Amino acid sequence: MSTENENSVLYLQSVDSTNEMAKRLEAYVETVPLAIVADRQTKGRGSKGRTWYSASEGGLYFSLLLRPATFDFALLDLYHTKIGEYLVRLIGELTGISVQMEWPNDIILEHKKCGGILIETAGGSGTPRFVVVGIGLNLNQVRFPKPLRLIATSLRQKTGIIYDKQSFIDALVKELSYVFERN
Repeated sequence: MSTENENSVLYLQSVDSTNEMAKRLEAYVETVPLAIVADRQTKGRGSKGRTWYSASEGGLYFSLLLRPATFDFALLDLYHTKIGEYLVRLIGELTGISVQMEWPNDIILEHKKCGGILIETAGGSGTPRFVVVGIGLNLNQVRFPKPLRLIATSLRQKTGIIYDKQSFIDALVKELSYVFERN
């Protein structure tokens, strides 16, 4: 485990889930935002409790712990849309690849899933005590398990290029830190 204080990023080799780790750390963290990034997740998940395949070091498994001053639960769909639109733009800027957002939280490349967004909150019906924005992005995987091959892809599978995870991490930390402040 290593941390990078300058950008408040915690790097892990393996974790059950970056979102779960963010929630466990919340009570002990004074400074937010805090990003949690793992090479692998043993229990990665998407919306509705679905499994997110993340056993490969090729993916970006990222969660950002935030304590927004305001958070409107009625705008949850808008938050997903804003994050998804930003992720689509970021992928285009960093790779030249055109992907689409499939509402509410999937990132699609040529009819296959290459990413997803999971927003979780805790701490009340008003402004939550914290928000965790989780992003899984298939960057550099070469292959997927047989059951996923028809429905999942990676940016590397599309282009043959190995992408730099750190560029994505830096951009996500910078932008997502403000997403709930800009309605």
